Formats: sequence, C-alpha cells, structure tokens
Amino acid sequence: MVRRIYEQAAKLDRVGMGLLRLGLIIVLCWIGALKFADYEADGIVPLVANSPLMSFFYHYPADPAPGIGTGLSDLDSGLRLGYQFSRKFAPYIGYTYSGAFGQTATFNRQAGLPTPRFVFGIWV
Repeated sequence: MVRRIYEQAAKLDRVGMGLLRLGLIIVLCWIGALKFADYEADGIVPLVANSPLMSFFYHYPADPAPGIGTGLSDLDSGLRLGYQFSRKFAPYIGYTYSGAFGQTATFNRQAGLPTPRFVFGIWV
C-alpha cells in the first residue's frame, strides 16, 4: 500500500517538473513581451526617481546621439596573401574593405574614414 503511494508520487513528480518548466517558459516570455509595453516602463519610474544613485540619470538623461549608429552598422572583410619563409617569418600583403550602413555610413563619410585599405605586415 505504501509502496503504491510512493510510485504514484513519483509519477506526479515528473508531471510536476514538466508543469514547472512550462510555467517558467510562460513567465519568461511574458516578461520579455512586457519590455515592449509602455506601462512596464512607467511602472519603474518611481523606483528610478527616488533612488539615490539612479535619480541623477533620471533628471539628467544621456545624450541620444551616441545611440545613433549602434546595432548592425558595419561589415568588414579582407583578403590577405602571405608566404611563410620560416616558422618565425611570414610577411603578407592584403586588402581590407569596411562597409558601413545607415547613419554610421554618414558619420564615416563626414569623418573622412577610408573604406578600402591596403594592409601589410609580418606574422610572427
């Protein structure tokens, strides 16, 4: 009789762990979805405004300009050709191209940064 109760409890343990994992997935998806809702951001405003450390950032927000050009903004590719004379000396020459996208491309053009470059060096 007692053994049968333990066997039933062991079966429920597997079901319980499955439900626990499912619940965790649902809660994490819910929290992730709330990151796109305005009321979630509005809910933490009192916490930030009354915090001794974070209230400075609340009253003096950061400059939005550094956020421009972030994300997937550039692509670097290159080709190098070298010859290994010995295990300690291997010169190479190459061509490197850096392509930028969006606002980052505009910043690079204004700064006069070259996109294609010739490179050379020595592998040691």
